[in-house]
Amino acid sequence: MKYALFLITGIVLLTGCQRKKDVEALYYFPNADTTYVGVKDGRGNMIIPAIHPALNSSDIDEFYFGKSSGKHTSRIFYHNKDSLIPEARYDFEKPITGPVIQFFGLSKGSTADREGQRIPAGEVYSREGKLLYYIAGYTARQYTGYYFVTPQAFSEGYRLYVENGKLGYVDGLGNKLTSAQWEFAEPFNYGYAKVYIGRWEQVAIPGFVDYRALTDTAHTGYINLKGEIVKPYKVARSKKDYRLAEGGYLPYPFVYTATGQKIVDSLNNIEALSYTHLTEALYAEVEQKKLHFEITLCPQTGFPYYYVQGYRKTLGNTNYTFLVDKDTWEMYQCSPDFFLTGKKIPFARWIANSLQETNDRWSEEMPGVKLKMDINKEIRYWQGKAALKK
Repeated sequence: MKYALFLITGIVLLTGCQRKKDVEALYYFPNADTTYVGVKDGRGNMIIPAIHPALNSSDIDEFYFGKSSGKHTSRIFYHNKDSLIPEARYDFEKPITGPVIQFFGLSKGSTADREGQRIPAGEVYSREGKLLYYIAGYTARQYTGYYFVTPQAFSEGYRLYVENGKLGYVDGLGNKLTSAQWEFAEPFNYGYAKVYIGRWEQVAIPGFVDYRALTDTAHTGYINLKGEIVKPYKVARSKKDYRLAEGGYLPYPFVYTATGQKIVDSLNNIEALSYTHLTEALYAEVEQKKLHFEITLCPQTGFPYYYVQGYRKTLGNTNYTFLVDKDTWEMYQCSPDFFLTGKKIPFARWIANSLQETNDRWSEEMPGVKLKMDINKEIRYWQGKAALKK
C-alpha cells in the first residue's frame, strides 16, 4: 500500500495540474518526456536548461517494485556507477522560494569528479543560474539492488560540498567556508565540525558508520564556524565548553555583539520553548534541563537574518531553528533546509501551535499527570501575540 501511495505522489509531483504562474517567480520545468529538468521564470525565460536528471513515473515503478529493466542507463547519472540513482523528483507547479536552487544527480555533460571517495549527490545554483557547488551526499541501498543518492542536509546553516573527491563546507547561500580538502567530514554541531585529515576509509558497522585510518599520520580534527582548526584540551576551562565523545574539550565557540547577545538572551528567557515538543517537555519536567540557544550564522548580503540554533546541553535539535530579521527583529521558526524552501513560520504562531500539540499529547500519554508549567496560560499568551501580528 505504501509503495502505491508513493507512486501516486510521484506522478502528481511530476505531472501536476496547470496553474497560472507568478511571472516574477522561478519554476522547475521538464523536457518532453520528463526525464530532465531545468528552471525558467514565470514569463518562460530560461534560467537553467533542462539538463538535470529526473525520475519519471515508470522509473519510480521500476525501482520501488523491483522491476527495473535498465532503461535508466540511457541517461546514466554517474559514469561507471550505474547502480547509483539520485532522489530526483520535482514539483513543476510550485515556485522555487529558497535563496538557492538544488538539482539531484549530475547534469548532462558535467565534468564533476565521479571517481573519488565522495561523489556529488547533486548541483546547487544561484537564482541567477550560476553553478555554486556540488552537494556531498550519502547512499541508502534500496531492495532492488540500487543505491539512492541523497544530498547531505544543512546543519547550523552549513552543509558539505564535494570537489575532486574531497569535502568542504559551504553556507546556505553557496559561500564556501573552507576548501574541499577532506575525504570524510561530519556536519556541524555546537559550532564545530569533525574532519578526517589524511587517508581514511569508511567502515560499515551494523547500525552506524565508522572510519579507519590508513596511515600513521592520519588523524581527526575540529573546525570552528570560521573554518579554522581548533585543538582540543584535556581539562574544561568553562562550563560551556564542548565535551568530546573521545575525550577532551573544545572552547565555547560563540562570541556576540550586544545585538547578538540580546537575541540569545531573549530566547533563553522563554521558558515555554522547552515545552514545545513532548520530548523536551519531559526533560524540562523530570531533569530540569531546558533548551538554550546560540547564533551560528549572522546576516550577510542576500541573507538578512540571524540564524539561531537550539541545544540541549551541546546537542543541536533541528526542531529549534529560528531566524531573526536584522532590521525588523521579527522572529520565525524554520527547518534546516530553509535555504532550499524559503519557508518560515511567524514565531508566536509556531510556539502557540507547538504548545497546544504538546498539551494534547501529554494529556493522552500522561493522563492525570499535571505539568509544572501552566501550559494553557502560555498557549493563550502566545495565541494573543500571534493574533496581534495578523
